[in-house]
Amino acid sequence: ACLASGAPHPWRAQWFDFWQETICALLDEWRGIIEGGGAKMGLMSSAMESHAAEGRRWAQWWQAFGGGNPPVHRPHFWGYSDAMGSMLIHGIASLDQNRSIQPAELESGPEIENFTYGQWNKSFRQTFAQMAVAHILGSTNLNISLYDFMGNRPDDEPERAAFLTRVRPAMDWLADMFPMTMRSVGAGVPWSEEMGRTMRTPRGSTWFELTCPPRGWAYWLGAAGIAFSARAQQAVNALAGPLAWSFPDEQINEWLAAGLLLDGPAAEILVKRGFGAMIGVEAARQVLQEEVLYSMEHCLDPRFALRVGAQMSVNDRPHTRALLQGALAGGAVMLTDLRDPLQRVVGHGAFIFENRLGGRVAVVPWNASAGATPEMNVHRAAQLRRVVQWLARGGSVGWAEGGAWLVPQFLTDGSAWRAAVWNAGPDEIGTFTVHLPDGMPRLRMGWHCTPAGTREPAAIDGGVIRTVRPVHQWDVVVLVP
Repeated sequence: ACLASGAPHPWRAQWFDFWQETICALLDEWRGIIEGGGAKMGLMSSAMESHAAEGRRWAQWWQAFGGGNPPVHRPHFWGYSDAMGSMLIHGIASLDQNRSIQPAELESGPEIENFTYGQWNKSFRQTFAQMAVAHILGSTNLNISLYDFMGNRPDDEPERAAFLTRVRPAMDWLADMFPMTMRSVGAGVPWSEEMGRTMRTPRGSTWFELTCPPRGWAYWLGAAGIAFSARAQQAVNALAGPLAWSFPDEQINEWLAAGLLLDGPAAEILVKRGFGAMIGVEAARQVLQEEVLYSMEHCLDPRFALRVGAQMSVNDRPHTRALLQGALAGGAVMLTDLRDPLQRVVGHGAFIFENRLGGRVAVVPWNASAGATPEMNVHRAAQLRRVVQWLARGGSVGWAEGGAWLVPQFLTDGSAWRAAVWNAGPDEIGTFTVHLPDGMPRLRMGWHCTPAGTREPAAIDGGVIRTVRPVHQWDVVVLVP
């Protein structure tokens, strides 16, 4: 019954509640034993989608681990081995999701880990980036393995300790620059701890079908240089895939009255939920290439493209295995159409719509949650940047341009502001432009921070940033108003 296909069976929620009550009661007992020995019990957690597939509700877990005292948390947010630049976006989004459920008084020590141990597996450059992301998003400490589980000695690899010594001043500086009170700003990529309880299972054959992908739009927005936040935002939010089942009608209506970006699966779900008239679609379904021989997405509107006539491949890739096709309502404006290999129009592509609440909606036909490595190119980046700007009604959620894989972060505590711009790509960058989010004062100071532990001033001319030395992969430029 818990895995029955279709709408969730009532027993699933009952099972989740029973599971949580049982585990939290056990944890409460363990905490008493551990604290009796003079220690604290801490939680090491993994991906939010895994915990949501257990039905975990975090407030009760923090009570079980803290018992009235500040709980201790070791969130996992990065791979154990060297990875491509998209891992930076994954790390930012994953840690930001963890920050969004942590109570203010919590002790947070993110996991800085690699396996198997050593530089052959994870470079010091990438380890630096992981540590820096942890401090930029707010950490009270970092958990780093000096000993491997076999018991080998740290002095077998003295370079590791030398690296940590070299970058410690930079880490302390970042911790001071980005206190725990700061929160991310950008396009909202909200998620819900209820997502495992609301998943529709296609077959009902395995518990993994309750795992809902919660970071889909973060990968696409981040790769296009657009700042994002794991928390819902006032101006622009983005929903992808089955996450669209996870939020109550009131929340969906609130986002529809502002700016909302949808992928194909999320749009289809909102139509099923009765929101079709609010997103500009009267009927919708997913089609495959076997039914409609789509091959290219062709740009029609000069406001939302690098140029009219530009094309992007929608051949068989993870995000294009199926595409949304709907009966568009009056007032929906097509930004792109779908074409077959002979350039014949076979369907609609992305479109925009203004609804009766005064909100703006943009829909792309593809699946933004179908993997952690977005298929980005100059045309897709231009399209997404201009769509998000339109959703923000001429305002800004914050973005950066000047090279592939420039990934910006903007944070504020309500008064102070900070920014960080990363180079997640292998090509060096010497000059780039930052477009600040609404409310952030003009930039005054900047520093180029490197995995060597160096910190050099960056020149600021309006939004144009110039560094003394090129910004290499895994370097970060910190900017302050």
